[in-house]
Amino acid sequence: MHANCIGLKAILSSGEILDNITTLRKDNTGYDLKHLFIGAEGTLGVITETAILCPPLPKSKQLAIVACDSFENVVEVLKRAKLQLSDILQACEYMDRHSMDVVLTQFDKTDVFDQTYPYYSIIEVASNNDPEVVPEDSERLLEFLASIDEYIHDGIVPRGETQAREIWDLRENVANACIRYGYCLKYDVSLNTKDFNKIVEETRRVISNS
Repeated sequence: MHANCIGLKAILSSGEILDNITTLRKDNTGYDLKHLFIGAEGTLGVITETAILCPPLPKSKQLAIVACDSFENVVEVLKRAKLQLSDILQACEYMDRHSMDVVLTQFDKTDVFDQTYPYYSIIEVASNNDPEVVPEDSERLLEFLASIDEYIHDGIVPRGETQAREIWDLRENVANACIRYGYCLKYDVSLNTKDFNKIVEETRRVISNS
């Protein structure tokens, strides 16, 4: 939100209206007040209007799901994706086996791999290249997968949009599957990438001891 909001209008507690609406991507004429209101949960004022930077919908998308045997390898996949695919990298997300199991069970889905693995990463690339004319995104993704062979056990590149949507559904339905299971703990926290899995392990430890 901080990166894509280029202006906003808010009502302060005094009733005064702060009008910071602009369509300029860069504005150095004064204090950039919009960032004070984003994430302030309404404590500084109620946001009533925003101007959001909307990039064009990519013409070409391709993704892959890879399996890893450790969280350290998941982090290494992310690092290398940022280095090698930085200009076309759309998303890089992970889920562990517990998350995969609850989605497969609660939504009666079939595992995408023939065997189970501790961790999974979904890497998506996108651009405005015409995939029929310049299949560069797909080629670069395949080259990337070959380059991280030592960090992954298996990988799948979907054959079409339907299979790609099914893979994304596994990741996006984790919270819904947990709710169906009985409870869902969700927090918006910021951590160093290397510490992402520590909070999962700590939460599981606390729950198991309670």
